[in-house]
Amino acid sequence: MLPGFNFSGVDCNSCLRSKGHRLPFPGQFPLPSNVLEVIHMDVCGPINPATRGGNRYIFQIIDGHSRMRFTFPMKLKSDCYHHFSRFQKMAENQTGRRVKTVVSDNGGEFINKGFLKLFEEAGIIHLPTAPYTPQQNPIAERANRTLLERIRVLLLDYQVPAEWWGEACSMATYLLNRTPVSSLNFQTPISKWVAPSPPTGVDHLHPFGCTAVIHLPKERRSSKVGPTGILCMFLGNVEGHRNFCLYNPESGRILITHDFTFKDGEAFWPLYSSSLPSSSLSLPSNLSLPADLPVVSMAEVSEDVTSPGVVEALCNEGENESTEAIEVCLPQPVVEVCPPQPVVEVCLPQPVVEVCLPQPVVEMCPPQPSVPLEKPLPKGWTYKPVAETAPKDVTSAISMDNVVSGRRSRAPPNRFAGAVVGLVPCSFGEAMASSKSSAWLNAIVKEFASLEQHQVVKEVSRGKNQRLLDTTWVFREKTDAEGNVTEEKARLCVKGFRQIEDVDFHETFAPTGWLATLRFLLGYCASNNFDIQQMDVKTAFLHGDLDEEIFIQIPKGYTPTMKGEVCLKLTKSLYGLKQSPRNWYLRIKRFFTEAGFRPSAADPCFFIKTGGEPCFVFLHVDDLVIGGQNLHKFKEKIISTFEMKDLGELKYVLGMKVTRNRSMRTISLSQELYVDNLLKDFGMQDCKPASTPLVPSSRLDPIGNGDVNPAGINYRRAVGLLSYLVSCTRPDIAFAASCLAQLLNAPSIEHENAFKHVLRYLKGTKGLGITLGNVTDNSLIVAFCDADWGSNDDSRSFSGSCVFCYGLVGWKTSKQEVVALSSTEAEYRSISSFCQDISWLLELTNDFGLTLKGKLLCDNQGALSLLKNPLYQHRTRHIKLQLHWCRELFNAGNIQAEYVSTTNMMADIMTKSLPCQTHATHRVSL
Repeated sequence: MLPGFNFSGVDCNSCLRSKGHRLPFPGQFPLPSNVLEVIHMDVCGPINPATRGGNRYIFQIIDGHSRMRFTFPMKLKSDCYHHFSRFQKMAENQTGRRVKTVVSDNGGEFINKGFLKLFEEAGIIHLPTAPYTPQQNPIAERANRTLLERIRVLLLDYQVPAEWWGEACSMATYLLNRTPVSSLNFQTPISKWVAPSPPTGVDHLHPFGCTAVIHLPKERRSSKVGPTGILCMFLGNVEGHRNFCLYNPESGRILITHDFTFKDGEAFWPLYSSSLPSSSLSLPSNLSLPADLPVVSMAEVSEDVTSPGVVEALCNEGENESTEAIEVCLPQPVVEVCPPQPVVEVCLPQPVVEVCLPQPVVEMCPPQPSVPLEKPLPKGWTYKPVAETAPKDVTSAISMDNVVSGRRSRAPPNRFAGAVVGLVPCSFGEAMASSKSSAWLNAIVKEFASLEQHQVVKEVSRGKNQRLLDTTWVFREKTDAEGNVTEEKARLCVKGFRQIEDVDFHETFAPTGWLATLRFLLGYCASNNFDIQQMDVKTAFLHGDLDEEIFIQIPKGYTPTMKGEVCLKLTKSLYGLKQSPRNWYLRIKRFFTEAGFRPSAADPCFFIKTGGEPCFVFLHVDDLVIGGQNLHKFKEKIISTFEMKDLGELKYVLGMKVTRNRSMRTISLSQELYVDNLLKDFGMQDCKPASTPLVPSSRLDPIGNGDVNPAGINYRRAVGLLSYLVSCTRPDIAFAASCLAQLLNAPSIEHENAFKHVLRYLKGTKGLGITLGNVTDNSLIVAFCDADWGSNDDSRSFSGSCVFCYGLVGWKTSKQEVVALSSTEAEYRSISSFCQDISWLLELTNDFGLTLKGKLLCDNQGALSLLKNPLYQHRTRHIKLQLHWCRELFNAGNIQAEYVSTTNMMADIMTKSLPCQTHATHRVSL
C-alpha cells in the first residue's frame, strides 16, 4: 500500500494473536560423548488388551550415546520411579559412569516428589519438555512408534494372541539392541553400551512364536514308551548363555533350557489351537507423530526400550531357595482358553545389562500336586521365576466368544478362583473404558450429587491470572469381611501437592485413633456385655469448614451451567486438600462436645460419655465404633447431623474380621482375608507352611548374602504390608517384621527369602488372631517385659513387651537406642520403655472410670532389684536418670513388679526367633 515503507518491525497485539505459529525445532539431537550423559525416557500406553499380568503401559529408557534401550511393562504410570531408580543403580554399576541428564515429558509420572528428590540427591539435571511439545523429546517419542511396530510384526507373523505383547516387547528390544544403526557407524547399541562387545551372529535367533521341541530328560518321562520331547512356543533368548526361553502350555510354565530343536517355519499357536483368540492389539491414539517432528537418524528410527529383565538374577534368586522352592507356580486360568495359558504374566529373557525388571510380585513356591517334582532338575534345566501376578480382571482381557475346548481338557485348580476380582481404574478415562463403566459412572453421579447437597463448590467466572488447583478422580471398591465387593466409590480429589503453605493451607495435623484404644474398648464392652455397633459417615470430608479461598479447575465429567471461562470455588473442604482431615476432625469433635461427650486425654479420637448410660465412640477418620448401652439415642442424634450409613453390629473394621461370642463374653479379631491377599500378591498362596516366622536362632546379616536390590519383590511394600498385619492382630510375627524392617535400604536375596519364610508361616496360621474380654480379674494391667541382650550384630539389644487389660491390647518390639553393658541394663531399659506404655494405658482406663494398677512381670532379678532400690554402683551409675522415672511409678504404687521364669516369659516371642515348640507355647498364651 505504501511503497518503500517496511512493516517488518511493526508487531501489533492483534497481529501476534491472529498470526501466531509454532517456532521451528532443532533438526537433530547431538550424540553425547559417553554413555549415561543423556538419558531419554517416556511412557507408552495404555495398550489394550492388557498383558496376562495386567500391564498396560511401557516405560522406556534410552541411552543417548549408545542408543541402548530398556523397557519396563507396568500396570500404573506411578511405577516409573521404582523402575528408574533401579535402572540407575544397575547402569551406573555396569558402566562405571553416572547419569548426568534426563530428558522426559512434563507428565505427572516424572514431575513428582520422588523424581525431584532423586534427581536432587544424585545431581542429575532434569530437562522436561514444554507442554504439548513432544518434539523436544524426539528420540523417546520415535521409540514409541518403532517399538510398537516391532511388537505388531512379532505378534502377527506367527499369529500369537495380543495378550503376549509383553513378551513380544522384550523380544523386540533384544533384537533392536543388536541391530546396527547408521548414526553409530553401523555399530550395534549393545556394543557401544558394554565393553568388550558381546559376540555377534544370527544363528541363535529364531522367529518369535515358532514351534520348538524340548528334550525331556529321562527323569521327567512318564514311561519307557512315553514321548521324549515337549512341544513349546519360543519366547526369546537368554542373555549371556546360549539358552532359550520357551512356554510349555501343558504345565503352564516358562522354561529355560538349551536342549531343544527349533522349527523356525512353523507357527506354534495355530498348531496347538484350532481357534485363536480374536482380541486385537489396541494402541493409544496419542502415538501419532506430528508432522513437524525433527529429523532423526536411523539410530532413533530403531529406538525402543526393552523390558530389562535379568534372567540371571532371577535364576540366582531361585538357587537361594530351598529345594522345594525351585518350581514356579503358574496357576491355570479359571476359564479354559485355547491354548490353556497361565494367567500369570512372565517377564521374557532380556539382556543381562537390563536389570530393572517390572516389579515382581510372584515368588518361588513349592511344587504343585498337578506336576510333581520328585527329583532335582537335570543339568542345563531350570524354571524361570515369574515376575508378575495374575490379572485382577480376567473378563476384561478374555472375551467369552473365545472360550473353546482345548485339546487337553482339564479342570482348573480352585486355588485361582479367589484371584478374580475387579480391576480398579486409576483415572476417569480408564473407568469409562472398563467393563464396569456403568457402575463407576453411577458412583461419579453420586459424588456430584453429594457435592451439590453439601454445597461444596459453586461456579464462578475465572479471573485473569486466577490460580487454579487441578483435580483427579480416585476410584475404590469397598468389600466386606469375606472380600465381596459391596460398593463402588468415586471420590473427586484436589491435587493437594500443588498447594502453597500459608496461602492455600495453614495447620494440617489431624489425629487418628490408636488400635490399642480400639482393642481395649472391644475387650471392655465384651466383658460387660455392652452393645457394639458400627457406623460410617458418608462423604465425611465434605462436612469440614474451609477458611482459605481455593479455586479448582472444572473436573472431568462435570458440565458447567455458566458461559465463558468458568472455574469452581470451594466453599467447604474437599478430598485431597492438605487441611481436609483436620477440618473434618474439628467438625466431628465439635459435634461430640455438643452432644455431651469429651475426648479422652489418652486418645483424641476416643470420645466418652459417662453418667447414666455410658457410651463410648472410637473414631478412625469416617468410621465410628460405638460401644455402650441403649445406643439408639446416640445414633439418632448423629444421623440428624450427618448423613450416615448404619452398619449394625460390628463385623469388620480396619481390615479386621470381628467375631463375637456373647455367651463367653469374648470378641476375636482376625485377618485371614488379609493374609490370603498377601500370599496372592507375592505368589505364595500354594507355598509349604512353616512352623516359625523365622528360622530358629537365625540372624539376618544387614549386608546379606546375595545381590543387593535383586530383581525380586518390592521389599519396602512387602515389609509395610507385614507391619500393618503385626499392628492389628499378629503379635507372633512382630519380631520377624521388626528384623525385616531394619533392612529397607539395601535388601538382598537373603532378606527376601526371610520375608517369604514369614509368608510360609502365615500360610499355616492365617486363621489366628487375638481374643479380648472374658476377664476374671479386671483390677490389674498385666504386662510381660523382656529383652535379648546384645543379640544384634551392632550389639544393641531387642526389647519386647505385651500388655493385657481385658485381653491383649498392646505389644511392642524394638531395638534399643544404645548398647547395654549388661543383661540387667538391657532388661531395665525395656522396663522403662514399658512404663511409658502403661502410663498411657492407666490414663485411658481412668477415662472409663476404672482405678487399675499395673503388674510387671520380668525374668531378670537384677533389673527388678534396680527398679525397687536406688542402687548406685559402677555397673549402673552410667544409666541415665530419665530411665529411673519407672522407679517413681513403682514407689507411688502405680505398678507392681514380680519375677517370672524365662520359661513363662511370653514377651520372649517379641525379642528373638524361638524354637518351634517354645514359639507355639507363647503364641497360645498371647
